[in-house]
Amino acid sequence: MINYKNCLINKKKKAISVSWHNKDTLDYWRHERMINKVKPIINYNNKATWLTIGDGRYGSDGNILKNLGAKNIFCSDVSIELLALAKKKKLIKKYSKQNAEDLTFKSSTFDYVFCKESFHHFSKPYLALYEMFRVSKKGVILIEPSDEIIEKGFFNIIYKFIRFLINQTNSGDGFEEVGNYVYKISKREMSKFLLGMNYRYLAIHGLNDAYSDGIEFVNINCNKLESVKKKIVIKGKIFIKNFLCWIGIMKPALMMCILFKDIPSSKLLALLKYHGWQINEFKKNPFFNKVI
Repeated sequence: MINYKNCLINKKKKAISVSWHNKDTLDYWRHERMINKVKPIINYNNKATWLTIGDGRYGSDGNILKNLGAKNIFCSDVSIELLALAKKKKLIKKYSKQNAEDLTFKSSTFDYVFCKESFHHFSKPYLALYEMFRVSKKGVILIEPSDEIIEKGFFNIIYKFIRFLINQTNSGDGFEEVGNYVYKISKREMSKFLLGMNYRYLAIHGLNDAYSDGIEFVNINCNKLESVKKKIVIKGKIFIKNFLCWIGIMKPALMMCILFKDIPSSKLLALLKYHGWQINEFKKNPFFNKVI
C-alpha cells in the first residue's frame, strides 16, 4: 500500500506530487499513453460509469479518463488525503476511501472498474479482483506488469541463461520499497479467473514503458538540452522494447486486460480490434446450468 500522506509531509515527495497536476510533463505523457488505450470504450459509450481503484494521486487516473471523454467517474483509494484536496480544487467530483479487497459498493454499481498499476501492490490481489468484478456491470480493466515467467519471450530465456552463467539467480519475483511483493499478471491467469465463473471474453493489449528519476519535472515541449536528453532516453528505451517485441524476441513489460462481465457488442469488439486489442473468446462451458 502506498501512503500518500507522505506527499504532504516529505519535501521531496511533495514536490513530485505537485508535478502530478501538470499535463505537460514527460511523466504525465507516460501515464496518458497507457490510459489512452481504453479510449475505444469511452468512444463507444462516454456516459458509462467508471470506478478507479488505487487512484490516490489526486485522482490522476480519473482525470485522464475525463480528458479522454468519460463523463461519470468515481475515484477511490485506501489513502484519500490527496483525493480530498483534488475535490476541493475541483479536479474530481466524487471519491471515497476504499479497500480494494473489501469494497463497500453494491454489486454492479459501476459499468467499468479501472485499476492501473495498483493491483500489484495489494496483499490479496485476487480477492481485490473478485471485488472489482463484483461491483462492475460490464467489466474490469487492469494495467499491470506482465509476468515474464509465464509470458515468455526469447529475450527472457537468453537473459536467464546469462545470469545463470555469472552465478546469479532471477526467479522473476520482486519486492518494492513500500514493502509489497509485486504481483504480476498473465493472460493465462486472467483467462482462468474468467472461465472459473463462466465468463468468456478477455481483451489483451501489450505495452512498454520506461522511467527515470526526475521526469516529473521535464516539460514535454521544452527544447533545452537536458530536457531533450531525458525525452530521448525515455522514448528511446520504449522504442527499443517495442522493436524487440515486434521481432518476437521479448514480450511487452506491461499487460492491459479487459475482463468482460457483460457480453461485449460486435461494434465494441470491432473498435477494440481496430486499436490493437487482441480479443479472446473462450469456449462455452457445456455443463454449466446442467442439472446433475
